Amino acid sequence: MQAPPIPDNERQRLLALNSLDILDTPAEAAFDRITRLARNTLGVRTVLISLVDANRQWFKSRQGLETTETSRAVSFCGHAILGDGLFEIPDTHQDPRFADNPLVTGAAQIRFYAGMPLRSRDGYALGTLCLIDTAARTLTAGERELFRDLAELAEAELQRREQLERVHLRAVVEGTGAGLWEWNVQTGATVFNERWAEIAGYRLTELEPVSIATWQTLVHPDDLASSEALLNAHFNGETPAYELACRMRHKQGHWVWVLDRGKVVSWTADGRPEWVMGTHIDITDLKDSEARRLQTDQALQSRERLLRTIIDNIPMNIYVKDRSGRKLLANRSELNQLGIEQEADILGKHDRDLYPEQLVVKSDQEDRAVLDQGETLSLMENESADQHGRPLWYRVSKLPLRNQDGDIIGLVGLSIDVTEERNIKHNLHRQLQFLSVLNDIAADTKNTLNDRLNRALALGCEHLGLETGIISHIEQDRYTVQWCQAPASMSLNPGDGFSLGDTFCSLVLKNAGELVIHSATGTEYQRHPCYQIFGVETYVGIRLMVNSQVYGTLNFSASQRALSSLDENDLAFVRLLGHWVESALEREHDQQQLLQREARLRVLFELSPLGIALTDLSNGRFIAVNDSLVQQSGYDRDTLLTMTKRELSPGLSHQIDQQGFREATEQDQIGPVEIKVKHRDGHQYPANVIGLKVSDVDGSRLLWTVYEDISDRRRIERLKSELVSTVSHELRTPLTSISGSLKLLAAGHLGEVPAAASKMVSVALKNTDRLILLVNDLLDMDKLIAGRMPFKMQPHALQPLLATTADNIAGYAHVHRVAVTIGEVPPVNVKVDAHRFEQVMANLLSNAIKFSPEGGSVTIDARTTTSTVTITVRDHGPGIPEAFKSQIFQRFSQADNRDSRQKGGTGLGLAISHSIVQNMGGDIGFESRPGLTEFRVVLVRV
Repeated sequence: MQAPPIPDNERQRLLALNSLDILDTPAEAAFDRITRLARNTLGVRTVLISLVDANRQWFKSRQGLETTETSRAVSFCGHAILGDGLFEIPDTHQDPRFADNPLVTGAAQIRFYAGMPLRSRDGYALGTLCLIDTAARTLTAGERELFRDLAELAEAELQRREQLERVHLRAVVEGTGAGLWEWNVQTGATVFNERWAEIAGYRLTELEPVSIATWQTLVHPDDLASSEALLNAHFNGETPAYELACRMRHKQGHWVWVLDRGKVVSWTADGRPEWVMGTHIDITDLKDSEARRLQTDQALQSRERLLRTIIDNIPMNIYVKDRSGRKLLANRSELNQLGIEQEADILGKHDRDLYPEQLVVKSDQEDRAVLDQGETLSLMENESADQHGRPLWYRVSKLPLRNQDGDIIGLVGLSIDVTEERNIKHNLHRQLQFLSVLNDIAADTKNTLNDRLNRALALGCEHLGLETGIISHIEQDRYTVQWCQAPASMSLNPGDGFSLGDTFCSLVLKNAGELVIHSATGTEYQRHPCYQIFGVETYVGIRLMVNSQVYGTLNFSASQRALSSLDENDLAFVRLLGHWVESALEREHDQQQLLQREARLRVLFELSPLGIALTDLSNGRFIAVNDSLVQQSGYDRDTLLTMTKRELSPGLSHQIDQQGFREATEQDQIGPVEIKVKHRDGHQYPANVIGLKVSDVDGSRLLWTVYEDISDRRRIERLKSELVSTVSHELRTPLTSISGSLKLLAAGHLGEVPAAASKMVSVALKNTDRLILLVNDLLDMDKLIAGRMPFKMQPHALQPLLATTADNIAGYAHVHRVAVTIGEVPPVNVKVDAHRFEQVMANLLSNAIKFSPEGGSVTIDARTTTSTVTITVRDHGPGIPEAFKSQIFQRFSQADNRDSRQKGGTGLGLAISHSIVQNMGGDIGFESRPGLTEFRVVLVRV
């Protein structure tokens, strides 16, 4: 079989065919008259007016055939439209193009075919008028002439329809009041009617001269691209017509929605679109209505989604049934309980399709009461059991569902799982019971510990329904019964001991401190020695901890299986009882420890070399005194206990009153403070005193006081000070003489000194100068301690003072090859003794220079506040050792390392500087780390 070839102008041909809007339209008398006339006059079986579409041939009129269309691939007409005149096949069996065609070999049995092309006004072959018969034949000359005439009639009818299409469209448009436009695509000529302009708020004359550009200036820019794309699709035959909802700018400035429709009504000879005719219909109201409807629909959908989300997330089963019992709705909880994934799988089903029979009968009775009487039901139901056979309880509510007329159209069911709630109530009841038991035990303060522990075991056995209760003590592998409650037949008594491995308590210690055995029979516990030796069938035990150490166990057991299985509440009861036992044992242990500590403290109190007294702060009377205080004061104990603190030490009593110790203040310590204590013989001796306020059990405020007699220390310090002063004065004169003599020798005034002797003279001179420095420092320190060093305090400009200090130290810095620089110093005055200030700065700078690396630098700068000036001396040496920082301002203190000792010094410079600065009303401090040390002197700003 040979399929018909596709014409070269196929696209234009199809566009012309589609522009007629004739395909798949009902039969028309004008065409049917032609086919009937052809069949009757030419004597053939079948006559057709066939229109050849892209993939089919469709019959606008048919005589002698019921089928309305066939495939183009097997059509004869597909061949006929390729020529200009008659296409005749006298005998298909003899024509190789058609001999095996299904229309020839199949039920149609076509043997003869003749077809005349039917063309559009533009010359495109749209289809044929064709003759078909089941017998071979050849048309005579007269028959051919008649056939051509009939074909011309059919073609004329098609072309008349084509011409009328445009006229009809204009008439229809004018009748509907739509805007009409016509556009010649090739020339650009454009025609608009008055209504077209009115839609945009204009008179047509206002827009003249009109052209396609008129439309383009009025249409919304965002819609132009869509319009062009849709027009091209129509021109290419992809769509039967052009249609677009777009916006036009109204004369008043707002946008008007129009429905723009159009269609090619004529084509050029080469198949290009020529005239396009279309309409504009104002659809602004429709668009607004659609927008409102869309907004309403979206709101309804959003509300529906919200309600559905709420229903699906409510933790209860919700469902709706109609009057016949069919499910209309089920939320996620209901679906999950039934094990159904999709709601669609449950809709329309009855309870009998979903639940066991016994539940369905009861549910139907409840439903009928709701549906027939309009009752609202609320009841508790035991509907099922869990995988362990435990009952599941639900609270069920069923409400009638009514329509707007009040008629009952179904019911709403609500079901919530209250199993846990029921279990909680049951457990709370049991907990109240055993809390009452524990309260009885804890409230018993009359009996001894042994009696209370034995009673606790008895009440525990009664509450648990077990026969034996034991509090054990475990040491290594030994299990000892401390207290017990057991049947007389067991012969179990306190003090009985067993191997720990033979008891279930060994498993308690290995099992995180707890063990519950409901029944040992048939389990791994049946092989344990505790079962085999003692026959323990049921057991619950916990570990006891006393003062963070394992003490033993609290356990209850029975040789028979308990009537009800032990549960979490029973274990909780044993835990609480165990906590009480632990607390009772700890209190007993703590009381014993307290008695021991009191005995030890009493020994320390009496044997302490320091005087100790306990005083009642409310009246100042002594409550207790030790032997040392008796010996210090010279009074006997009984006399001291009749005295007040004011009588013994008025200075301490004054301190107590001054600091408000007798009132309820947060301060709880006084001192250390040095006071005078009255001796029995009338003299006063110095003592260092520390006091600590405490509260008694009755809330009264007491004061512990420790007296250290420092009479000997003060006497030694006085002797030492006198010795230092005497030695310093006695040494200064001979040292000055020795130093002068050595300098004369070194200068050669007494003759040339041999080289070896010169070196020794230099060493002696250096050590003499160092000794003089030490003597001077000792004298300064002695004056400072005695308060005899004079200070001439006057305002001085800070900058000149620092400049003088830097100049004085320059030679020393040069020897050590260290640079001393003065940084930023504000122009302020300070109130100081200038000589003493320079002494402090010389000490700080000499230390900084000594410990700076060779080639390093020492910096002096200052900063101010509204009332003070802070002077900083900064070096980059090794820093002050951490262990030495706390004693750096003490007398004779030097860092205990080799490097520090090699640097020399008396160990008094910083102590003297500290005292001088304090006497001038200032303060001195430091910060140090490896690579940086800063000493800061804070002075009063004038």
